[in-house]
Amino acid sequence: MTARAQQTTPAHRPRHHRLISWSLASPLHQLLGRLALLEYTASDGQTVRLPVQYARTGSDLVVAAGGASRKRWWRAFRSSRPAVVLVDGRRYGVTGQVVPRSAEPWPVVAAAYRRAFPLAELDDAELVLLHRAG
Repeated sequence: MTARAQQTTPAHRPRHHRLISWSLASPLHQLLGRLALLEYTASDGQTVRLPVQYARTGSDLVVAAGGASRKRWWRAFRSSRPAVVLVDGRRYGVTGQVVPRSAEPWPVVAAAYRRAFPLAELDDAELVLLHRAG
């Protein structure tokens, strides 16, 4: 995704992002399954909003940046970062962080994502754990 696509002004976001964002905030969210809207502030101060597929692991959410070598958004979560997630029609404060493959929770987090998305390729993916605040 280009930096231009990540900007939050409606003219710069892809149309499908705007449609999905609107749908996730409406009663239609039930039709979208495991899709959430992730919102965070980038290091340049821009608010980034993007739809993501998620899996649950306890009260936390796992998001995979598939094809991570070609994407940039997940890099904002290399260190712990506050974010907001809109899931099931509700907004939650979360703290997001990439789970390194060498870290102890990686197999558990990856297994949760694979249970939700059995065909997901995680070879070139980075997993971001979104821990619910509170």
